[in-house]
Amino acid sequence: MKSTIPENAFQERPDVAGRLRILAVYGQTVLWSMGEGKGAVSFTRTLESLATRGHEVRVSLPAAPQDEPGIVPYRGFFLHHASAAESFIPRARLPLPHRLWERARLWMRYQEWAVARALEVADAMPPDLVLGLGAFEASAAHRVGSILGVPNATRLFGAWTPYRDRWRQIANFPERAAIQA
Repeated sequence: MKSTIPENAFQERPDVAGRLRILAVYGQTVLWSMGEGKGAVSFTRTLESLATRGHEVRVSLPAAPQDEPGIVPYRGFFLHHASAAESFIPRARLPLPHRLWERARLWMRYQEWAVARALEVADAMPPDLVLGLGAFEASAAHRVGSILGVPNATRLFGAWTPYRDRWRQIANFPERAAIQA
């Protein structure tokens, strides 16, 4: 698949000794899903800290339905918003069996989408490290790192696997997959 990222999107910064190119993978349309200063601030702080230390950081994530895909500078790093046919966030108000089915379906669709979009970004900026930003993203980050032959890591926030409750183990399969990735 040909990259949809413009060739001039990557403006080189002066070389910094030990600088890494980091490709992060994220499943939501914004880093601040609950509003600025709320939610999983550790994800943004991690990326911002890496950029502050001279590393080039790019985040592959879906564009919101009302937004155009594109590259947006944000706090010293770049957000690469790409079109997605649907949201990858399951609806909370479904009956339990339907909610579990939707979660599994969206997780599998996200894995396919995220790997393809991250590889497009990597085509223009070959990374030294692939970083998954959460349990939902860990498997995609692992797969991208494996395809590219570079290490991957995942930044987990609030992931847990209740080993004593079989149904919760099944429902929390993204967290289990993240720990295994």
